[in-house]
Amino acid sequence: MTSKITDLPVTAGETALAEDMSLNLSTGASGIISIENGKVYSNSRTVTVYITVSDDAKLYQISDSPNFIGAVWNTIPPSRIWIFDSHGEKRLYAKFADANGLESAPASDSIIIDTTPPFIGSVSINNGALATNSTAVTLNLSATDATTSVAQTKISNTPDFVSAEWESFTSTRLWTIPAGDGTKSVYVLLRDIVGKYLR
Repeated sequence: MTSKITDLPVTAGETALAEDMSLNLSTGASGIISIENGKVYSNSRTVTVYITVSDDAKLYQISDSPNFIGAVWNTIPPSRIWIFDSHGEKRLYAKFADANGLESAPASDSIIIDTTPPFIGSVSINNGALATNSTAVTLNLSATDATTSVAQTKISNTPDFVSAEWESFTSTRLWTIPAGDGTKSVYVLLRDIVGKYLR
């Protein structure tokens, strides 16, 4: 750091003494961002970004590019809305500046955006058997989610799912079908880890 002193009298052959001075050393602003308060997943592309900064931070830039392409300096809010253009794992970057323009290193945070339900699901009874002489059967379940994972299932003997409750997804499930001869149907809902479900 350099400093400049003006109007100091200097006499030839004599020592000139300057008054004591204080130098204010700055290491620059700092800050962090948190997408949805640190959640791992979001079921919406629209998220809230929370911003925490040091006292000397005056301006910030935010971008989904580590190169801050197209980003501009703005005053710092406590939070702001950001809309991602697609689903999947997403990361935001932010940097901060003090009143002298000294910039911080980039801070970042990430989140997984999942806006679609499980896109493949199937159920069979007793591995696809055409008939059974028992109301006690085994359901064979399969499901796939493009972004996250299938977390829960709801099963019912009726399409209105009356009295059915969400339960942890498993590939096999013991089940009781209604008594009596004839064709029986079992209905299944699949829900992924962020709450999107496929009917």
